[in-house]
Amino acid sequence: GQLPQALDLYAQAESLFRQEQDNLGLANSLLSRANLLNRTGQLPQALDLYTQAESLYRQMRDDLGLANTLSGRADLLSRTGQLPQALDLYAQAESLFRQEQDNLGLANTLQSRADLLTHTGQLQQALDLYTQAETLYRQEQDNLGLANTLFSRADLLSRTGQLPQALDLYTQTESLFRQEQDDLGLANTLRSRADLLSLTRQFPQALDLYAQAESLFRQEHNNLGLANTLQSRADLLSRTGQLTQALDLYTQAESLFRQEQNNLGLANTLQSRADLLKRTGQLQQALDLYAQAETLYRQEQDNLGLANSLLSQALLHLSSHNYEYALDFLFQALPLYESEQEPWGIALTCALLSQLCLLFEDQAHQAPALERRAREVAETLPPNQKEIILSILNNKNP
Repeated sequence: GQLPQALDLYAQAESLFRQEQDNLGLANSLLSRANLLNRTGQLPQALDLYTQAESLYRQMRDDLGLANTLSGRADLLSRTGQLPQALDLYAQAESLFRQEQDNLGLANTLQSRADLLTHTGQLQQALDLYTQAETLYRQEQDNLGLANTLFSRADLLSRTGQLPQALDLYTQTESLFRQEQDDLGLANTLRSRADLLSLTRQFPQALDLYAQAESLFRQEHNNLGLANTLQSRADLLSRTGQLTQALDLYTQAESLFRQEQNNLGLANTLQSRADLLKRTGQLQQALDLYAQAETLYRQEQDNLGLANSLLSQALLHLSSHNYEYALDFLFQALPLYESEQEPWGIALTCALLSQLCLLFEDQAHQAPALERRAREVAETLPPNQKEIILSILNNKNP
């Protein structure tokens, strides 16, 4: 209820600033209103205000105001997927913050640029920027900024398999969020730490952290965080054979993702629920959910999600001896895995295709090259994954 009031007050202030021809007051107010609209998802209006503020700051040669405006506009463009433009604006803002010796503004911009680079897979540059931001936050004794940067760095280390370092950073982050009484930051950290413990098969501790995170997300009325936590907890229960509870949690998560219009979260949940239904022999329902997930992944241009969904459908058709369908789905998945440079997906898809192609006269000529590719990539995989690929290749019938 306070948002309309705040927006109304900014509008009143702006009208007074215009009347007094106070361009600095006007620019500051436009920037504040733009940031508020940006945070609450009213993006076209926010963009318009950023543009007005930027023009005033340039006119007055106020580089600090300009830096903050460019940084805000970059955040907005980053949210709407206009990544090259966002990166360009962050770089401009960064250079102005350095010039003005504003360490906090600089740290925030480095952190945002690192988040964006992480998103586009430029992980080494991102790590470098997180480290720079971290140093500045420590220097400025900004615990909240520091906590957010440590959290992002932990996520990145977790993605690249550096699990002990990631766990250590999550623990530091957790302690900072508790100190700052930031329950939302704390909830996200507990969930990520639980994901990591789940990955390393420390299931009871992971379940305990999910429960804590879930309770904080409910308290904060954060449906998206709650949905992600329910989904992760369902994944864990599914892995440990508690299928009924898992199905129930997937359904709850799915309903929240729909409510929040979060298509990627929804696609991941549908995909996981389909995996579970496949295990319990409900193949037609599983196929239906895979198809829904596939549509969403295409819509969101998530190539890895799409490839995994196509592979899952291929495996289901394979188990039902629908070899033609399986072949089609695998041939769709392979170029996606190649484009994402996902070795396990490439090796598995090539191995299955090398066997399946032998069943079709018009495809058999492709088998040797596919087998070579599978063996080549298998050499780069962890031993357990390599073993699976070799057993498919050496067991000459699919």
